[in-house]
Amino acid sequence: MKRMLYALLAAGTLLLAVPAQAALLFFEATLTGAEEVPPRDTPATGFGTVVLDDVALTITVNLGFENLTTPSIMAHIHQAPIGVNGPIVFPLELGDALGQTAGAIDTQVFTLPNGAADVQTFLAGGFYFNVHSEMFPPGEIRGQIFQVANGVPLPSPLLLALTALGALALARRKY
Repeated sequence: MKRMLYALLAAGTLLLAVPAQAALLFFEATLTGAEEVPPRDTPATGFGTVVLDDVALTITVNLGFENLTTPSIMAHIHQAPIGVNGPIVFPLELGDALGQTAGAIDTQVFTLPNGAADVQTFLAGGFYFNVHSEMFPPGEIRGQIFQVANGVPLPSPLLLALTALGALALARRKY
């Protein structure tokens, strides 16, 4: 019995030295016409989220908008700091929101084209959402993407299973 317990403890110890798990980084943006360069007089607003996986080097994007002055024609994530227009990096598919004055873009996943450099740009607030409309083809609403508090990482299922096996072995030993 002691051999089994020692073997389980040794295996558990080895498994604790697993490669680093991905850190999921969370970002948000509030879109308004005032953020555009130059600013737009519009009642439109929007809200976007980005979840960045720093190991897979991917982002998962969601975006909603409402009250555009005219139908939407496209939406993107651009790279540039506040107050500066920049190039499109991630073209967003509008889907059912195309041609609408309100809509949502649900869960689109992109690989970061510049890898770790893009992670640093996200952390520095160097990307922004932009929703374009017929009245404002360069963009009606814009929102700089900033990091927000992260969620709590979950333990590995394998580590949980080994912990349970160890607890069962100890319980069996007592009874």
